[in-house]
Amino acid sequence: MVMVGHATWDMTGDVTDYFRSLISGGTYFFLFISGFFFYLIFRQNFRYAPFFLKRTKYILLPFLVVTLVTLSLAVLIAEPMGWGTPLSVLASKFELLRDRGRLYISHWYVLFIVGVFALSPLFLRFADLKRRSMSVVLILMFIVSGLAHRPLFSTHSISFHGMIHYGVFYMFGIFYAKYRENLDHYRKAILVVGIGVALFALFQAIPINGPHQIAYHKQWWVYQGWDWQATQKAALCLPLVYLCSSLRKSAVTSFLFWCAQLSFGFYLLHEPIQRYARALVRYLPVDPDYTASDSLFTVVVSFLAGLIGSVLVIVLVRKIFGRDRSRMLVGS
Repeated sequence: MVMVGHATWDMTGDVTDYFRSLISGGTYFFLFISGFFFYLIFRQNFRYAPFFLKRTKYILLPFLVVTLVTLSLAVLIAEPMGWGTPLSVLASKFELLRDRGRLYISHWYVLFIVGVFALSPLFLRFADLKRRSMSVVLILMFIVSGLAHRPLFSTHSISFHGMIHYGVFYMFGIFYAKYRENLDHYRKAILVVGIGVALFALFQAIPINGPHQIAYHKQWWVYQGWDWQATQKAALCLPLVYLCSSLRKSAVTSFLFWCAQLSFGFYLLHEPIQRYARALVRYLPVDPDYTASDSLFTVVVSFLAGLIGSVLVIVLVRKIFGRDRSRMLVGS
């Protein structure tokens, strides 16, 4: 879903606004499932230093490698692609790194999740609370998150604003992991209410003018209404879990499970690959900025390029360097 969301940036038109609003924001689910597995896997025998060092090794190292490789590639092909001189492209990329700590929008998650891991003792304290206390904290955090919206692009990923807005989904995953059996007794009700709330939130977001309808970013102290997209994603977390758990074993589910094991590699690689794919599509006889059908064509090409390209890169790096070194180079 994250890859599809990032593939829709060139889509235009009233109908596609609904699709983009529904698809974008997949990182919320990524955080939810990360919190879920954090509780299940690390809760019992948690040791801070080994956990933090191992997590950051397999996150920061591949982030730096992918950043360096894609930066070098952008400089090398700058003139053939019409982006400017190699020096001007290098200067603009360094400016991005200086201001935002990353080259690609999706890479905000890398520094953010390192911050989350650094705060693991705090999340464990949350996990140790009784159900009523956890529920109260979670509801209050959702309210603050919904009013805060996403932080501005110009701010670094590790910020108080980012932790407040996104961290609640990590906490939601912890809460579900702890009380999964209790919540699953109400599976049908959760499905109905969750999908209903998600649809309501979807149709509430679209009439709002400007970027608010898809993924709105602002200063945390400025009031700009309620974050309906985050509400939509929160309502869909458990329905998606139930949908995935109901899938029967098949070649498709085996492929999806394999992709899930490579999820961080996909997260690191898909956006650079999609950007180059969209740049190449502009040389084809389509106009993704003005025509709905051409816009859809761009989305399909971008998504498939991100998926297939990421798989090929991961498989190739694993073949050359082995599984463990591959994790340190491309994240999977």
